[in-house]
Amino acid sequence: MYKFKNKFKRCIASALAVLTFATCLSIGGVAYAEDLVAINETNFPDKNFRTIITEIYDVNANGYLEASERTKTMMTVSGYLEEICGADAKIETLKGIEYFYNLSKLYCAGIGLKELDVHLNTKLTRITCMGNELTSINLGTLNELTYLDCSVNHITALDISGTPNIE
Repeated sequence: MYKFKNKFKRCIASALAVLTFATCLSIGGVAYAEDLVAINETNFPDKNFRTIITEIYDVNANGYLEASERTKTMMTVSGYLEEICGADAKIETLKGIEYFYNLSKLYCAGIGLKELDVHLNTKLTRITCMGNELTSINLGTLNELTYLDCSVNHITALDISGTPNIE
């Protein structure tokens, strides 16, 4: 009877140890996964923008943007579009740019943008989006924004009330 109790205790202890170890691994995996942004059609719906993100910003080429790959302070989309996607390529939306939470400068002139929503990029200080097909821009509250060039677009009204430092 004594041997049976010891074996039973060891078996239970081993099972609990394995369960504890497996739980720790899964928690670590979840925490790691939260730092990743998949470079896919859901997060970056514009194919050409997604291609630029893949080619330029996915440094380790794993199909995901890690936190360290999203800390850029400047993004120049215009300079890469023709080089990577071809002479007549356009980008209609920069949806997904919100994952680059540290951006202070955005240059996206003359790429065919139809919409621009940067209200979640709260560190932006400069935006150059001239020469597109924009009818509106969602700036939200960008307290740091001091410069905005959105000339040569189709904008009929522009709300800059959330940008108190714009010059």
